[in-house]
Amino acid sequence: MARRATGPHRRRVTRIPKGRRTDVRREELNALIDLLNTRGEILNQIIHEQSIQFQRIAQMQVELDALKHALAKAGLL
Repeated sequence: MARRATGPHRRRVTRIPKGRRTDVRREELNALIDLLNTRGEILNQIIHEQSIQFQRIAQMQVELDALKHALAKAGLL
């Protein structure tokens, strides 16, 4: 059975450790790994910011639903 994702805010891009490769120069590999790690940090930040925005949207929707309910109860909607 496939494992269910718990949501985009739970998934994190993990850091790649620097290794000792012999088929490329170590400095080239380390530079590439640094770029990938920077990319991962940026993606994690974006995921976090999107999570906050979705929470805010959900809070506004709850408030709008409460207003609609109050207007309907008062017979104004």
